[in-house]
Amino acid sequence: AAPPDAVCTNEGTVIVELVDNGHFRVRGCPKVAADGRIDFREVGETSVSLQSGGVLVSSDLLVDGQQYHVTLATEDPEATYVVTANASEGRIELSNEYVTGAGDVTVELDGDTVLNAGFQPPEAVRGSVVDGNVSVEGDLPGGSIDRAVLDDGSSVRLLDNVTQESGTVSLPVTLSPNGSYSLVLLYGDGSSVFVEVGDGGSSPPASEGTATSEQTEGGLIQSLGGNNVLVGALLTLAVLLGVVVAMLWLTSDDDDDGAANGGATGSRELRVSVIDGYNDSQITGAVTVEATPQKQQTKEGYRLDTSGRTHEITGGTSRIEVPRKPVELEATYNGISTSRTVRLAESDGVQLRFGPVPQTLTVRDEDGEPIPGATVAIVSDGQTHVTRETDEAGRAHFDVSVDATGFEVAVEHDRFESASRHVADPSSFPDSITLAEKTGTLRVRTAIDGEATDAV
Repeated sequence: AAPPDAVCTNEGTVIVELVDNGHFRVRGCPKVAADGRIDFREVGETSVSLQSGGVLVSSDLLVDGQQYHVTLATEDPEATYVVTANASEGRIELSNEYVTGAGDVTVELDGDTVLNAGFQPPEAVRGSVVDGNVSVEGDLPGGSIDRAVLDDGSSVRLLDNVTQESGTVSLPVTLSPNGSYSLVLLYGDGSSVFVEVGDGGSSPPASEGTATSEQTEGGLIQSLGGNNVLVGALLTLAVLLGVVVAMLWLTSDDDDDGAANGGATGSRELRVSVIDGYNDSQITGAVTVEATPQKQQTKEGYRLDTSGRTHEITGGTSRIEVPRKPVELEATYNGISTSRTVRLAESDGVQLRFGPVPQTLTVRDEDGEPIPGATVAIVSDGQTHVTRETDEAGRAHFDVSVDATGFEVAVEHDRFESASRHVADPSSFPDSITLAEKTGTLRVRTAIDGEATDAV
């Protein structure tokens, strides 16, 4: 509540302080709902900004060390990314997301929205080509440039060996004085500067120098001439940022590994283990694993290889060769599949876990009516491992190990004939079993005063 002596001249302006875990102190004049509650989504000061590595969310409402459910929605491309992230120093960093301009971030905790905010890409500064270098109008930040991204309208490339001095940026490629380029300078501290170079006209491709580059075919957005230079710059930057982050993901998630193996090209080796989540043990049988480069939203001229390779893991653990980029691993065993995404930074100890396989069996009579109170058992090698009793709907629920093979599902009831089904593996577990009602012959003998009689 507001202090008694507070003068509320601007309702809705407050300061929120975290007193201890789960308790806040509110100072100022919060906006109070009709039922007397304070909507913290309206009083928290929230800042969302784009950086060279992704999106940064800052707010007084974020508790350090708390894990949040974060939804990031972008307009270009139209996509939604969902991730869990821990807050630190009142901030959440969404690193290496494929962000391409304006968007919206929603942060939730236990199903409740903590905050929601939108963001826009940063504005660009102007630059010109002078003696093959880029002269920037205005001040550049101090520090060293880690790398740069250059879009000449026909290709996009990632450049190393980029330096700056007194507002002049030297690139390892030669730019045309009459060309138009979009340039993003990425600094070692994580900051970035967007530069629009030239007059917005068409550009010849930049000549190669000693650059280490990745290039894609085809332009992203054609530059606009005349009074539309600023509009063209902002649109190009919005798209270019997404390509920057994509390239950074492919090249810088694991600097040591990348230096040893030539950056984002070629292949890498993963040690993959397959785990039975039913009892947390390794699966020793042959598990099929398909490795496919992660499918991403693509732009015209920016292509990703989506061809996959199939591997076989035996003995619980094997080493497989995958492309040097984020990959989707899908494992299949006994007719059951599981999958996960492996980032570039993950190079060892990757686990593919098969959770317990949920199964439901319905027991019915010959008229299709459910039979409650039936005993359902999982039997293997003559030994009963699990028993369940059917509910009022005739259903029994089980969690089955993915490694379970060659077992019997046996059903018994005192009013029905027993029945069983052989199950080869979890994928062939029956949905239902029908029981036949017990029948027989009843022989009756009649007597009067102990003497047999022919009829009664």
